[in-house]
Amino acid sequence: GFQKKDTIRSSLTIGLMEKETTVLLRAVRFFLFLLLVTPLLFWREFVYYYVSTKIHFVFFVSQLVVLLFVWLAWKYPQYRPRFSRIGKGLFLFLAILLLSSITGVDPFFSFWSDFSRSSGGLMWLHLVGLFVVLTSVFRTKKDWYQVFIVSTLVGVCVTIVHFFSRFDIGLFVNAMSGSTLGNSTFFGTYLLFQVFFSVYLFTESKERFLRGYAIGSILIFTIALFSIQANAARL
Repeated sequence: GFQKKDTIRSSLTIGLMEKETTVLLRAVRFFLFLLLVTPLLFWREFVYYYVSTKIHFVFFVSQLVVLLFVWLAWKYPQYRPRFSRIGKGLFLFLAILLLSSITGVDPFFSFWSDFSRSSGGLMWLHLVGLFVVLTSVFRTKKDWYQVFIVSTLVGVCVTIVHFFSRFDIGLFVNAMSGSTLGNSTFFGTYLLFQVFFSVYLFTESKERFLRGYAIGSILIFTIALFSIQANAARL
């Protein structure tokens, strides 16, 4: 009788642990995918609203993701980070960046940056944290397929907005040919990544529908790239 009770208790414990793992993992994955919609976001109540909206969103969601991931990795060792050479190189870069920020002419500005760019040490801390979570949670080719598909879908939406803005609809007239990114240089760089993601999907996928989608995405992104004033991205 006691052995049977212990067996039932162990089964329930294992079941609860598996359920908790699934919930935590799904929550982390959900918020990581949510970050991919960042290029579409802007709120005109902010100063530099095309940039500031995205910055606040990335800060909030990435902090939430890291907290959830710390909980996941603390309880379940299989999800703890495994640092590759790329990861170690990124941490070395971050250490050098933070050191140069502290010892620079204006440490305060170097760390916090400003509302129009926010490319200082604080942003890099968030990005490196996201890198750790991404590489710990997305470990299979299928996972990265999903990331690239969602990213290119968002990219197509951003590009459609750009095409509409060419007709002076009125909603995005201040975007300077930058769609929802607000700047043609930012938009051009963003399009380059989407082109590469689409090329990867086309070359690696064996599904006819996905390959067709990748070709269509490449065409859309390339047309948009040559319709904006972003010479560096085109070259």
